[in-house]
Amino acid sequence: MFKINTDLSIEITRGDAVELIVTAQESGKNYVFKTGEIVRFKVFEKKGCDCVVLQKDFGVESDTEEVTIVLEEADTKIGELIHKPKDYWYEVELNPDTFPNTIIGYDAAGAKVFKLYPEGRDLGTDPIMPEDIPFVDKELDMTSHNPVENQAIAKKFAEVDESVGKNATAIRNHANNKENPHSVTVAQIGAVPTSRTVNGKSLTGNIALSASDVGARPNTWMPTAEQVGARPSTWTPTAEQVGAAPTGYGYGGYAISLNDVASEAELDTALATIYDNMAARETKLVTYIGYPTSGWRWFGIISKSSANNGSFVAHSAVYGGCKVIKTKNGGTWQPIEWENPPMLPGIPYRTIERFNNKPVYKKLVVYTNADAISSGTNLPIPHGITNLSGLISVNASTDYYLLPYVSASTSSAVSGWNSTNITMNWNSSWGAGRTWYFELRYTINA
Repeated sequence: MFKINTDLSIEITRGDAVELIVTAQESGKNYVFKTGEIVRFKVFEKKGCDCVVLQKDFGVESDTEEVTIVLEEADTKIGELIHKPKDYWYEVELNPDTFPNTIIGYDAAGAKVFKLYPEGRDLGTDPIMPEDIPFVDKELDMTSHNPVENQAIAKKFAEVDESVGKNATAIRNHANNKENPHSVTVAQIGAVPTSRTVNGKSLTGNIALSASDVGARPNTWMPTAEQVGARPSTWTPTAEQVGAAPTGYGYGGYAISLNDVASEAELDTALATIYDNMAARETKLVTYIGYPTSGWRWFGIISKSSANNGSFVAHSAVYGGCKVIKTKNGGTWQPIEWENPPMLPGIPYRTIERFNNKPVYKKLVVYTNADAISSGTNLPIPHGITNLSGLISVNASTDYYLLPYVSASTSSAVSGWNSTNITMNWNSSWGAGRTWYFELRYTINA
């Protein structure tokens, strides 16, 4: 019988073999026992901590949260035979000889009890002794109330016990005899004779097999691609073999070359022809010469999001690189918009910038005064903008002067604008033949 109660007391029958699983807590978590640590299980007399009756150490072989304590039959045969339960105390200690920590032991709840119950009688090893007779009397009380009669019965038990003990000893000795006293043969027990071999190796000892013994490759073998069904190092796959897009698709193929484009309408038509034959989320390269700037070579990417929405982004290397963008919204290609226009004189550029939710245009106006300009003159300069809605800003300059120009006694600046002109106010004199540059940012009426 073996039982561990909720108060951690242990109840066990004397002579029983048991296993106990021990765990520990550290900071509210399961403690991990480290390799090489020692767990000691110790049983001592009740109220006699110095009188140890059982002590066993268990080494931790690998990191674990559980340590198994094994108590064998001989371990639990503590003291002399008992005829009633006997209480001991026990404790479990970690690293008792180096850095001791008690895992289970005497605490606020008291001592941990190790209760030993009487074992069953083993006639072969435990003969009835005279001092056992009072106990036998009690057990035989149901048969007779006469102690003398009970003693006689007990004596008879002792005689039987002695005889059985002798026979048990003979049986054990015979079982432990390894010299084959009955001359049992290999054939009788179905064993393999030592003359048998495996791959030419006798079965008289351990057999060590090499790769060649079992038809395996040696560990130095380096296979070729052909031997393992792999591609040779010289293999160059095709697009189809690796599931890639064939030549002409994506950025890796040739760009689609368009005829020269003279206007935005022609560009819209050419893009629509390509776009309508593209799949959703497909992208193609396009190149052409022309609009929005005659004679320029453009390289663009047309991307299709859906039938009604997409984009066209093009670059040109002229003037250090310029970029334009067209978007398709609701099935209609929108006008080209410049990200960084070249600002050639007299050309209006619709940009990607917005002001008050309107596209912002840029234009460079160049003006050369044929005659000298007197101080105090208000001079209108034609800007050539159609449908001007609002002037956002004007950047003006001449030679190394920027307008507005302010000195200690004079100033010059743009003083106003209307649908046809911008007005300059000169409060200083300027000579004839000077060229002025006006960069206008504006919106137009749709």
